[in-house]
Amino acid sequence: LEGVEKVVNAFDTYALEMAVRLKEAKGDTTVSTLSLGGEDTKNSLKNCLAVGADEAFYIKDENYQEEDAVIIAQALSKGIKKIEEQIEAGIYPGASFAYFKDHQWTEIYVGHSDPEHGLDTEAGLVYDLASVSKVVGVGTVFTFLWEKGQLDIDRPVTDFLAESDYPDITIRQLLTHATDLDPFIPNRDLLTAPELKEAMFHLKRRSQPAFLYSDVHFLLLGFILERIFNKDLDEILQEQVWKPWGMADTQFGPVELAVPTVRGVEEGMVHDPKARLLGRHAGSAGLFSTVKDLQIFLEHYLADDFARDLSQNFSPLDDKERSLAWNLEGDWLDWYLYHVESPEARSGYFPIESYL
Repeated sequence: LEGVEKVVNAFDTYALEMAVRLKEAKGDTTVSTLSLGGEDTKNSLKNCLAVGADEAFYIKDENYQEEDAVIIAQALSKGIKKIEEQIEAGIYPGASFAYFKDHQWTEIYVGHSDPEHGLDTEAGLVYDLASVSKVVGVGTVFTFLWEKGQLDIDRPVTDFLAESDYPDITIRQLLTHATDLDPFIPNRDLLTAPELKEAMFHLKRRSQPAFLYSDVHFLLLGFILERIFNKDLDEILQEQVWKPWGMADTQFGPVELAVPTVRGVEEGMVHDPKARLLGRHAGSAGLFSTVKDLQIFLEHYLADDFARDLSQNFSPLDDKERSLAWNLEGDWLDWYLYHVESPEARSGYFPIESYL
């Protein structure tokens, strides 16, 4: 069927016309269309908008012709349900989503990337990765070092950061968020970058080691990598991960034309306060990337030997299993983003589970 123009089938056309009539009769109604297919599907959706649909959602799948009608219907049904639930809940104004099946990625772009300026979500957008920066950067480099036998993760922090107060805390504990460090830093927002880094070396301690997901662990890990490689963190990540893997759109912020994250924070600026101050030295947040680069990143975790043993528990704690940098649920690695849009936000992240 190459070269043949695709059109909406007659039954769907009738359904769309009826939906538009109901909207005109009742008012206060939104007509949404959603289709799964290749690039040529976009033209059909544009025609639906011309007929009177208010929204058009596109699920990209270049291999859709190889799928049977039931599989396509199930994918569309799940997509519609998730979109309706999350948009109705006001969690986000738009979303870029991709899933991996049979060695192929399918991408979905819905809603608005910047509702204040009426910009639609589309391929190629650059996002603030927030906490996902931990695994896309520092966590992956430490995994390389561990897998190659170049680093004993049970070495103490003071082997690398002698000026710190943590001779009893190991790299393993930092990677699994299993320390007794208290992340609170008095007057944090009044500190300069050197003052903040110095404060990181002298944090107060809690009563005992326990799981606490905290940025301070990966900030310290970033400083440790800079001592190991004798380079700035952005150079290390570029040389060790992004350049070899072809992740051309992944970098530290600020980044021009990125998707707005928080109201009042200029788009492209890092929204995390510590990471914004520390810039290219921050191991906990501050990276920006695209859906395409994250696809490349996850494919390496799925296929490369360095990740083959990451489904084991690395945590020294008895009550919380963790892999290196990643959460561990049974045999699955995952990350979570919990940055939910508020009335003060223009756009935001929603809970994501990315499984390997």
